[in-house]
Amino acid sequence: MTREDALMAMNGATLIGVADKLGVKAACNKTRTALKEAKANVIARILEAEAALAAQEALAAEPETQKPAQTAETVTTAAPVEEPEAEETTQETQAEESAAVEKPKAKPAQENLAPAKKEKPKKAQEPAVEPAEVTAAVTALEGIFDKLNDLYFDSLLPKAAIAVRRATRTYDCCSVKKGETEGQYNIEVCAGAIGKPIKETAASLLHAMVHLYCAEMDIAETCQKGRYHNGKFKKECEDRDLIVEYDSANGFVHTLPSEAFAGKLKAAGVDLNMALAAIPAKKKGPERA
Repeated sequence: MTREDALMAMNGATLIGVADKLGVKAACNKTRTALKEAKANVIARILEAEAALAAQEALAAEPETQKPAQTAETVTTAAPVEEPEAEETTQETQAEESAAVEKPKAKPAQENLAPAKKEKPKKAQEPAVEPAEVTAAVTALEGIFDKLNDLYFDSLLPKAAIAVRRATRTYDCCSVKKGETEGQYNIEVCAGAIGKPIKETAASLLHAMVHLYCAEMDIAETCQKGRYHNGKFKKECEDRDLIVEYDSANGFVHTLPSEAFAGKLKAAGVDLNMALAAIPAKKKGPERA
């Protein structure tokens, strides 16, 4: 068996070991157990290296006087030839293997997707209020405000901004709040008071106007943060033709129109048969025209 046949019979790891001892480059895997280039190419480089090594040993054994003149040249020529291409191939292969080990595997597209959000069932929408209904109600209340101011307050009350508050209460539902500017007031009328007979709506508005009058005149007509209506409020309302009823929890809070009130309202030009469109009530803030 020739040396070439012996090398050919070796497995990858053994052949790589022989190449390493001779300083021969061989393209192989990272663990140096398998070749990544043709086995015949590695064997050819091994045979060349072994031949050069044998020539060097033979020259070293000869006497100095018998060495030919071209010894240095011969030795130089017989030196193992390194093949750049094999080295580059080995380095590139190792770099690719390293990158393959370090590079994380891409997750399947489905894993990168965020879980789908469950849609919440939509609540049934409340009936919408037509802006025209609110505008009409506010316009009518503003006209009634001016007439009541003239009838019962000698037109001394400051003009208040009137709004419709879509609350669920249906009795005496008016409130007065001070505005951002000194002397400015806001009157909110509950939707429950709209759509009732106009004299009752006007009585609710006058209820609020009495609060405004007391605020201007520094009359303490309520207590418990404005919830309880005391005797001073009762007197001011009765002086203006309102019927006042007592509530043990809230005091003299309920006001109703008297016949005298309805008569003065009619004499002032208010159509008692006028009907304002009812506005559905809901628990939300005021809606201004």
